[in-house]
Amino acid sequence: MRVENPANASHCLSSPDLLPLIEQGNKEYKMDEVQLGSHTIRSHGVTIAKTHMHDWLILLLLVVIWVVILIIHPFYRFVGKDMMDDLRYPLKSNTVPVWAVPMYAVLLPMLIFIFVYIRRRDVYDLHHAVLGLLFSVLVTAVITDSIKNAVGRPRPDFFWRCFPDGKDVYDKWGNVICHGDKSVIREGHKSFPSGHTSWSFAGLSFLSLYLSGKIKVFDRRGHVAKLCIVFLPLLVASLVGISRVDDYWHHWQDVFAGGLLGWYIAHTMELFSLITSSINFLKSIICRARSGYILLLAVLPATIRCKWFGDLCLFPSNRGVYCKYSKHNQCRESSKCNDRRDSDCEPTRINR
Repeated sequence: MRVENPANASHCLSSPDLLPLIEQGNKEYKMDEVQLGSHTIRSHGVTIAKTHMHDWLILLLLVVIWVVILIIHPFYRFVGKDMMDDLRYPLKSNTVPVWAVPMYAVLLPMLIFIFVYIRRRDVYDLHHAVLGLLFSVLVTAVITDSIKNAVGRPRPDFFWRCFPDGKDVYDKWGNVICHGDKSVIREGHKSFPSGHTSWSFAGLSFLSLYLSGKIKVFDRRGHVAKLCIVFLPLLVASLVGISRVDDYWHHWQDVFAGGLLGWYIAHTMELFSLITSSINFLKSIICRARSGYILLLAVLPATIRCKWFGDLCLFPSNRGVYCKYSKHNQCRESSKCNDRRDSDCEPTRINR
């Protein structure tokens, strides 16, 4: 995953080199490659930290929300005697301990990101990978534990959590009257969805997508070994989910829902890690695309073109449009376009 320098993206739109690109049709315009080693933590670390300060604040907010959710008491749903046939599985310990989940789902991918940074010296790549990974895992954790508390589904071993001595007791409505350890009983109402599985797929699916971009798995050269590397993290996540069923901590539906949740959020966060902002993303597309993509801008409203793209005179459909650059509440006039005016600086088309 290569991240363009935002300054280069802005320069690309204002460069006169795009003019022959538009006129020539299908010729590709290639951006200058980001020079490896030119964007290090020392040279650009402070800048990128300031730019994405709000992202890290939201990340801290997610941590606080997650901790609060863990404190909240889960919903204790009705559990009758006839339901106990599916909840009498033995109470076993975890094959995959809770402490191991953040090790392989968060720490391991970060070590790989750092290794790639050492090789390429691209702080943008490192920052966006770490930020995307943390968002993927924390958003998954918040959603997973929220659903756990709201649903309150009993685990397959709920009987032995509720009645550790094997003597079941019920009230007049037929609901269980548990006399086991309160913390064990509370944990027994958090079956759906599987937290181990959702965390595993959130972190390792993100790692899988990251690796597929780095090793260029879809370069059409037929290297099957690359696919094996990409599928390996997904295999590990799947085995973790299977272990949750084998340990009788989850029903298969819990594992399926947790895996799907983590996989989906990881793909969503990987997408957003590729685009630090919609403006730079759209600009980079224009800089790389064929001229046919640029013609697509003609169908966009003038207000959007004025707001998102810096030098509108590069596009024939924008001639005669002058725009407000609202970032500093100032109006600029391009020397490439003789019919752009300042006036009140609002996007308006000149009548001809």
